[in-house]
Amino acid sequence: MTIQALVAMFIGLLYLQVIADRSLAKSLQLIVILAEAVIIYLGLIFIPGNLLLVVGTLLGCATGVVIKHAFY
Repeated sequence: MTIQALVAMFIGLLYLQVIADRSLAKSLQLIVILAEAVIIYLGLIFIPGNLLLVVGTLLGCATGVVIKHAFY
């Protein structure tokens, strides 16, 4: 039960961040969110859960930086 509450909390924080941040294009934010979802989905196959949290976060941040500087 507590895992679902934690996930719901982070989804709420993500939603509030997306609607409040006007310095980045919404399309960039959605691309990074989708890229992170794919990274986590594929990572679940190959990487243990605790390590995936760190690896997924770093890869998601790097993906966002690369996309922002390459296209925006």
